[in-house]
Amino acid sequence: MDPYTGEIFNVPNFCICDPIYKKIIKQETFTEEKKIKIELLYVFKNLSHFIQISNKCYGKDIKKTFCELEKIESEKHQIRLLSKGQEIKDDIQIYNYNLQEKDKIQVMCRNLEEE
Repeated sequence: MDPYTGEIFNVPNFCICDPIYKKIIKQETFTEEKKIKIELLYVFKNLSHFIQISNKCYGKDIKKTFCELEKIESEKHQIRLLSKGQEIKDDIQIYNYNLQEKDKIQVMCRNLEEE
C-alpha cells in the first residue's frame, strides 16, 4: 500500500524474496541394449533402406551406414536425419529419441560441392 496515495499494489513473491536456485541433476537411467530394425527413407530420391541397429548407437553411426548404402562420401554431403519431429544429432544415442521397431527416419542429403 502506498502511504501517500492509498493505492494497493499486488507484488509477486519473487519480487519480495530472492529466488532459490536448485541444480537439477538428471539421473542416468539404465537402458538395455537391443537391436531394432528401422527404415531410412531417403526423401529426395524416394528410396527406402531397412537397417538393423543397436539402440545405443549414435546419430553419426546411422549417417555412416547411410553413406555406405548410397555409396557417397560423408565429407562431400550434408546429411540430416529426422524422426518424430526431431533432428537426430550426431553425438546423442538413438534411445534418447524413443525409436522403436519399424520406425522411420527421414534422411535429407545435400551435395556440398554444388554450391
